[in-house]
This record gives sequence, structure tokens and C-alpha cells, in this order.
Amino acid sequence: MTATPSIGADSVGPKRSRSAVLFSMLRRDPVALVAAIFLTLLVLTAIIGPIILSQYAVNFDLGKRNLPPFYLDKGWLFILGADSLGRSMLARLVVGAQLSLVIACTAVALSMTVGVTIGVFTGYVGGWQSTVIMRLTDIVISFPGLLLALVVLYVIGPSTINVILILALGRLPLFIRTARAQTLELRERMFVSAARSLGVSTPSIVFRHIVPLVLPTMVTVAAVDFASVILAESGLSFLGLGIQPPAFTWGAMVAAGRQYLQTGWWLTFFPGLMIMATTLCLNLLANWVRTATDPHQRWRLQASKDRGHG
Repeated sequence: MTATPSIGADSVGPKRSRSAVLFSMLRRDPVALVAAIFLTLLVLTAIIGPIILSQYAVNFDLGKRNLPPFYLDKGWLFILGADSLGRSMLARLVVGAQLSLVIACTAVALSMTVGVTIGVFTGYVGGWQSTVIMRLTDIVISFPGLLLALVVLYVIGPSTINVILILALGRLPLFIRTARAQTLELRERMFVSAARSLGVSTPSIVFRHIVPLVLPTMVTVAAVDFASVILAESGLSFLGLGIQPPAFTWGAMVAAGRQYLQTGWWLTFFPGLMIMATTLCLNLLANWVRTATDPHQRWRLQASKDRGHG
């Protein structure tokens, strides 16, 4: 009777969810923890902030034109200064974050979904279809991504939908190649051969045995690529072929402030700082996720923990 509680307690430990284990590991890594907190606050701000501050981001007041930052004489909304039309920089950063993140999330989700589907198909089935798709992928890769996006947007016209589609198309080869490489290796594994010998259908093998093993790597790739998409969108907006007024993103704010670099440095500094901080935190967190989810690399986090205790 006395052994029962201890057995139950022992059985509870291994049954901890994967997310609980990852969160426990995250708390022991201060750099990744800070990155995760920053990104969480950014997402919450992008969701809630525009509801409160959207009017302050678009209503202009020429009396506050190019108001310098760090002065509270005009209220806390102008702690980061005002732009050339007297609009609060703080409000515009918050509202611009929403569209920047929505574009990046949609483009990455679209490219990952299509890329994983095509990559798994070409890797498992093979044949002439695989050859044709991979050659088309090579053609897309051969063009500089930003140049291809500029040409296409110049022809079809810049809009939010077009920007998302172009960014997704430019990232598609990365997901196709990565998913295909993993599938080529997984289809030779013994469990796949056993499933084929038992008469399991190809769709069942793909969706039940291969895709679940491919997805963790794809999620890590998507986290890294998310930062690249934010930078690409910022570059397009900076060159005038991204999001068009009255909508705006961080990249569009940098572009709008470039003519005031000598007299209003804050117009480009703060949106550029947000772009840099977001991409840095995304890369740091993606590197941590890749290490934490890889059984062959997880020992590095444990070694870091042991050194901390030592």
C-alpha cells in the first residue's frame, strides 16, 4: 500500500508534457528567455495596442511636427517623439507592428504549408514530377530574391496581398528543399519499409509516419525564416514597392524618415531598432528551439545548466 504513491509519483514525472519540459529548459537559459519574453510582449502589443492607439497613429498635428523624443511636455504618447506630420511615433510603432507581423506570419505559413507538401511529395514519390519541380525551384533560387520581388511588384502593382504572395514565393524553395531532403532520408528507414511491407497505403505512410517527423525541423526553419521575411518586407517598403499609404509597417516608417536623417534621426532609428530587435530575438529563440528539440544537441543546454550551478 505504501509503494503505490511512490509508483504514481514516478509515473507522473515522465508524463510531463513536451511543452512543460521545454518551458523548464527555457527558464534555465537567460538569453533565450529574454528573447521569448520580448517576442511575447511584442505579439500582445501588436494585438491589443492598435485597438487603443490606432487613432493617434494616423491623426496628425502640425504643431508637434518632428517633435524630439524623451520629452513628456506633450504627454506620454510622444515619449518617442513625433513624425513629420506630428503623429506619435510610439503609436505608429505599435500599430505598424501589427501589419509587419501579420505579413510575415502569413507569408511564412503559406510558404511552409505549400513547401512541405511539395517537398514531401517529391521526396517520397520521386519520378519525373520531382525532377520538374526541383528544376523550377532551381530557377527561382537563381534570381536574387529582392530583385525578383521588385520586378514582379513593379509589374503587378504593390499591395498587401501581392507582397505576401511574393514573399511566400521567394521563401518556397527553402522549405521544398529541406522537406525533400528529410523525406529522402526517412523513406529508407526501417519503419517505413515495414509499413510498406504490411500494405499500408502511401498517403497513410506520408501523413502518419513521415510528416510528423518532418514538421519539427520545418517549424525551426520557419522561425529563422520569419526574421528574413520581416527584413525583406522592410526592404520592399523602404524602396517604395511594399505596403502603400495609408497602411504602414516598420519598413515604411524607415523609408518615410530617411529624408529627415539629419534633423529627425528618431524617425528612422526607432522603427529600425524594432526591426533589429525582433529579428535578433527570433534568431536567438530559433537557435534555442533547434538545440532543445534535437536529442543529439540537448546535452549542450544541460551542460550550460551544470556550469551555472558550479
